[in-house]
Amino acid sequence: MDSALNVAVNGSNEYRWEQSFDGVVVYVDLPAGLRKADVTVNFSPRELSIRLGKDAELKGKLCKNVDTTESTWLIGDGKLEVHLTKAIKGEVWTYIFEGDRCLDELNAEGDKKRLLLERFQNEHPGFDFSGAEFNGMVPEPRTFMKDI
Repeated sequence: MDSALNVAVNGSNEYRWEQSFDGVVVYVDLPAGLRKADVTVNFSPRELSIRLGKDAELKGKLCKNVDTTESTWLIGDGKLEVHLTKAIKGEVWTYIFEGDRCLDELNAEGDKKRLLLERFQNEHPGFDFSGAEFNGMVPEPRTFMKDI
């Protein structure tokens, strides 16, 4: 994932996130001295809960459904990474948790274009997409990409 990270706040806890064609990654900075045993991550197809020690918690209903069998989390370099696999590939997420700040319309449309280009690159690996860009409206992934 090479897009700029989106910064959001859930309750009083800040996190960053980005998305690709088939997934979303949530990044949370870990407090100094926090042990791995003090980190709890639970997800269901539509909810995510992250607990860091006794006090810090991020939780809520997700923007879209995830495939829990393919989703995972890891700790490295002082941060927690939660990798959520999208249930419907190509769908653009405009936020992580309901009630958190949404991507503005311009950024959401830019993500749609970037994800559609990523889909075409995956489907046609031998084709040179350097300099390629979409103009105009991007089709809805639920109907346009229904065979993925």
